[in-house]
Amino acid sequence: MADTMFYNVGVGYELNNWLRFDVTGEYRAKTAVNAFGTYTFGGGTFGDAYQGNLNSWVVLANGYVDLGTWWCITPFVGAGIGAAYNTMNDLTDIGIGTSGTGIGRNSASWSPAWALYAGLTYNVTQSFKVDLTYRYLNYGSVTDTIDCAGGCNPDSYKFGNLSSQDIMLGVRFLLLPEPTPVMPLMSRG
Repeated sequence: MADTMFYNVGVGYELNNWLRFDVTGEYRAKTAVNAFGTYTFGGGTFGDAYQGNLNSWVVLANGYVDLGTWWCITPFVGAGIGAAYNTMNDLTDIGIGTSGTGIGRNSASWSPAWALYAGLTYNVTQSFKVDLTYRYLNYGSVTDTIDCAGGCNPDSYKFGNLSSQDIMLGVRFLLLPEPTPVMPLMSRG
């Protein structure tokens, strides 16, 4: 599977200086999927090449633990759980060494999704933060059925354990920033 561009947006709540939550929605753009398979038939070994395009929508509920702040930098870890809507488009089967070919049905399905996070936040101001995040995302599977040309039986193919390792650069805006601590007034006298 080739690399893909994705777009992510979310809204969250910061419970305190250590714990925050958000819900994110993400669109993973179309990416090329290529596979190769072999089978034996009538004493011979034959192969098939599969090509298609995958795109996905992913929704996650996430929790993060901020590990303290030093010189405006806050390391954090997190985890998320949710669902992904995966779509396989334009899947084709090209028989290698045979005349068999087939075309997919452009299938889509929902799958469970989960993620693990680790990253750093740079506090530009009290209400504006920049995140550099590593994420491991598992976004399920999708199955498509190929109808072969020439009237043979259709075959189903599952593209399972879809996963991605992402480096993300993001920004956060706090609508209600933490108040600046006020120094107590001191009087002489």
